[in-house]
Amino acid sequence: MMRHIKYIIVILLLLVCTGCVKLEEDMEIKSNKSMTYTINLSSYDKDVVDKYFNKDDINNLKRYYSIKEYKKDNYKGIKLVWKVKNIDDVSSTSDVVFSLNSIKDSIPTNVFKVSKGWFHNDYSANFIFNVEDIIDEDISIDESNNNLIFKVMLDKSVKSNNADKVKGNTLIWNLDSSNTNEINFSFSMFNYSHIIITIIFALFFLLVTILSFKKILEKRV
Repeated sequence: MMRHIKYIIVILLLLVCTGCVKLEEDMEIKSNKSMTYTINLSSYDKDVVDKYFNKDDINNLKRYYSIKEYKKDNYKGIKLVWKVKNIDDVSSTSDVVFSLNSIKDSIPTNVFKVSKGWFHNDYSANFIFNVEDIIDEDISIDESNNNLIFKVMLDKSVKSNNADKVKGNTLIWNLDSSNTNEINFSFSMFNYSHIIITIIFALFFLLVTILSFKKILEKRV
């Protein structure tokens, strides 16, 4: 009898969650300033995701994202990956508010605000996220197991953040599907090209100084 009850519970859970959507967004920023932005949108019923992304949407997304199938823990859907070689290319010295809602739209020009220095740059992120702008009214979000998550992974230490969880240099936000979420964090990155130029210039200056000093000594002799 207990075995049958377990089967019934599992079936009921599957029926309830069939139209539910799991949304995970990850942003990984490396010390070389490259960035990988990944969006996983999935459901127990892949038709729910296919309904959201039609053929025209997919063709438009291919211009900016690499697209793969997503499968994890009985969830099936779509995985979008956007790669940036240098975050300076998507940063502005002016204030920037980046909306994470624009999955179907073109990739924005600016994501971060940057304060440029010679040896390092300071970056600040001011993101907003509203689930209702992404998911249709007849599709619900499965929030039972933290299935609405935005995560940032950094090689460098974080200066400030409003994350719900911090694990080392990994920041995790558990997003609210009924409200507009604000995501803020800041970090610094070394300008290795400037550092190398400075070292080369310093070595050159040192070499010239040594040679000049050597010539002065030779003349004295």
